[in-house]
Amino acid sequence: MAVLERAILLDPLPPVWFWEVKGSALFLLGRYAEAIDAYRKAGDQFFIHSFLAAAYAHLGEMENAYVAVEATLRRQPDLSLGYLAHLPFADPLSFELFLSGFKKAGLYRIQSVRETVVPRDTTRETYRCI
Repeated sequence: MAVLERAILLDPLPPVWFWEVKGSALFLLGRYAEAIDAYRKAGDQFFIHSFLAAAYAHLGEMENAYVAVEATLRRQPDLSLGYLAHLPFADPLSFELFLSGFKKAGLYRIQSVRETVVPRDTTRETYRCI
C-alpha cells in the first residue's frame, strides 16, 4: 500500500488502472469500504462492477451489491466463473476471497451446466452466471 500511496503523491491524476490495482489491494486486506472508493474511480468495465459487488457483499450492503451485480451482467451477460478465473489473481486464496463475495452478492447460481477451465496443470469446475 505504501507504494500506491507514494505513486498518488507523485501523480495526483493517475491512469484508471491505478484505481483497480489499489481497490484490489484494499479488498484483499479486508478494507472493503476503501476498496469501493477506489473501484468507483476505476472505470466502467464489467469486472470492476463485479469487484464492487463482492466488496459491498462483504460489508453486508446487499442492496448496493445487487445493483453492482446488475451492472456487471448488463456489461457481460454471459459471464462465467471460468472467465473470472482467468483474471490475474495472484493466488487461489485471493480468488477465493473474491469468489465468496461474488456468491454473497448473488452474482451467480450453480447450475448443471459446467465448463472446464485448465489454467496450467489444474482443472477448476466453474458455473455459468445468470
